Amino acid sequence: MDGVVENDPGIVKVGVKGKVIEVVIGKTERMHKLYRDAVKAAQYRLPVLIRGETGSGKEWLASVIHSCGCEPCAPFLDVNCGAVTASLMESLFFGHEKGAFTGASQARDGYFSQVGSGTIFLDEIGELPVDLQPKLLRVLETGFFRPVGASQSIRFKGRIVAATHRDLEAMVKQGRFREDLFHRLNVLTLQIPSLKERKEDIPQLVDFFLSKSKKKVRLTDCAVNLLEAQQWSGNIRQLRNTIEKICVFSSEEVLNAVSIRSFLSNSVCCAEDELKQVVTKILDLNISNKMATVESLLIKEALKRYEGNKTRTAEELGLHRKALERRVKLMTTSVEALGASLKKIKKMQEDGAHVDVIEATDKCYRKSMHLSYCREVLDLRYEFLRIRCLSEREFYGWNAPCVMESYNEVVKLSWVLNDSGKLAFNLFGLWSVHLMNNELKEALVVAEQLQSLSVEMRCRSTKCKAVIALANTQFWMGRLEESTKNLDEFQVLYDQDLNTVKESGIDLLPLYLFLKGVVNCLSGRFNSAFAVVGKLKEYVEVNSHFFSQVVSYQALMIIEFFFSHHEKSNSYALKLIELTEMMEYRLYHGLGLVFHGAYINRYCREKGAAIMAQGISECRGTGEVFMPFYSLIRSKILMEAETVQLALKQLDEGIDFAVSGENYAFYPELLFLQSVSMATLGMDGYKNGLRKAYGLVKAQGNKFAQLRILYFCLKKRLKVAALCFDEGTFYDEAELFLGGFPEDEHHPLLDYVRFRVGWGMRVDL
Repeated sequence: MDGVVENDPGIVKVGVKGKVIEVVIGKTERMHKLYRDAVKAAQYRLPVLIRGETGSGKEWLASVIHSCGCEPCAPFLDVNCGAVTASLMESLFFGHEKGAFTGASQARDGYFSQVGSGTIFLDEIGELPVDLQPKLLRVLETGFFRPVGASQSIRFKGRIVAATHRDLEAMVKQGRFREDLFHRLNVLTLQIPSLKERKEDIPQLVDFFLSKSKKKVRLTDCAVNLLEAQQWSGNIRQLRNTIEKICVFSSEEVLNAVSIRSFLSNSVCCAEDELKQVVTKILDLNISNKMATVESLLIKEALKRYEGNKTRTAEELGLHRKALERRVKLMTTSVEALGASLKKIKKMQEDGAHVDVIEATDKCYRKSMHLSYCREVLDLRYEFLRIRCLSEREFYGWNAPCVMESYNEVVKLSWVLNDSGKLAFNLFGLWSVHLMNNELKEALVVAEQLQSLSVEMRCRSTKCKAVIALANTQFWMGRLEESTKNLDEFQVLYDQDLNTVKESGIDLLPLYLFLKGVVNCLSGRFNSAFAVVGKLKEYVEVNSHFFSQVVSYQALMIIEFFFSHHEKSNSYALKLIELTEMMEYRLYHGLGLVFHGAYINRYCREKGAAIMAQGISECRGTGEVFMPFYSLIRSKILMEAETVQLALKQLDEGIDFAVSGENYAFYPELLFLQSVSMATLGMDGYKNGLRKAYGLVKAQGNKFAQLRILYFCLKKRLKVAALCFDEGTFYDEAELFLGGFPEDEHHPLLDYVRFRVGWGMRVDL
């Protein structure tokens, strides 16, 4: 049976492909931690990247991950990327259909099909051809692959474990390995130490390899000591081969150091050569202040080895005790300085004046890069980055390059710290940045990552964030049905345990109510949408948290606007403006101005247009996901003012934003009004646009948009109906549409269309 069979101190037995494999872990804590990390990584289906020198045991570690996973009985497929012909690699990896290329006489399953729900081990991933790397990246990002010559994609249900002895970061800089693929593989990284880093395990490894020999051979302690003194550049593989050679060719049962020296003729025992290799590796590291970094780590490890005994540590390092103490004090002072800077930022954050000192603190950290391996400094760095993300986002706007860089950095650091809670929090932040920048495709990927993480963590609060992120992204992408399903899932989590929502680190309830109200409204569930207004009013009365109030007022403003309750919508817009003006929160301040301007336009078009223009200007760079929605509101006002040319310009801008970010929530209405404007101005090509817009609205299930188009045809530009529909079918279409609403469902637009269609005023066409 596959899986972990036995776990004794120093030796692990795992089942792979129906066989029991024994491998020595040894007694070093680093190897035991590596094994524990591998077992932990095995519980999740995230990609794993194993790094280590040739012969250090990367395939063994991959088999451990597979055997300790959820499906150890599934196939484990070992693929050496360096041994496969580049021209055949795509077919071998993904399979091909019959006739896909010359010689493809029959269909063939590739490695990704053969492995099923098991593990595919991509050894020497650094040798993967550059032209195949995007296709592997697609599998990692989407979970699907497509055989050569096939028209349908196949879902990959397995796990990918990759391994390399190469410096992938250097290969990325040289253009030999894709950076995006590297980041997708570099999710869970396990570093196998070389044999010279775990020399204390050599005696146990020697005994283990000797026990597997048919010939009974024993080595004296001096012989084992001689083996420990070797470099073993080929690592465990070289040691195993050497022991096997000794067992085959030796004629004695007990071998001493002299007896085995002839088998070690190619080994070098010189410490100076070994140090040269270490120095070369240090010089190749991508870190600043290499000298200080090495010194800091050397002192820390020596103190750890001698249990804090400074006298013994100083002797070992060749330092005077006083010199050692000065260096330790300098290290400690650097950490304290970083901590003090962070406290200063937090204090200034209360006064809103902290942005100016963030850059100085960042420089302070970078001067202490030699402490980058210190957990205390990493924790301080994380806290600093978390604050920097929020500060830069508010100060520079969501679309500032520094904001995305900071979020990517803090997410990466969360992986380094191996803290799932921090990772979930920052993935949610990264998702929000992509969303506000109108990068909905990227936002969806991050939301799906968050969902996968919630499953792996089995964390309900992270699940709440994931479903809200998915629902929000899907709403803006025009996927109302999928958004509704995720909102329903949030409702179930909320009903089961209110604390689950509160533990998420951010109050998700107003965001849920906003989405619920808007999605219900667009889906034609008007009574349910308006019921959300009551819940929001109750919520905002008892909750004084700034962001919760902002989201609540935004939701009330938009939902009341959708119901044509202009006075109420404006009152919430004014509250939103007042609240965000004090905090200089440009995104929601601009949003409030847009709706306030729309209200003022009813009484003074010039003033209303100026207020709306100011609001849209403030929202640029802070919330571009709203731009198609703003364009829709403003273009309608411009059309009512009969400034059709300006309306068309505004519509073109909104459509560009919608298409560039796959922001299709209000895209069909924009397209509809664009076609109407073109028709008004006598421009060609408007008929197809009208029909396409109406077809998209129906396909989305956006009943509110469909209702507004019918309302527009009836009241504003009745002649447009003749362009959208075949002759005499407008009222038939309208009656069919109205029949989908329950009789007790009410909305001002719905009631108006019911009235006009009920009168059967077909002569208007």
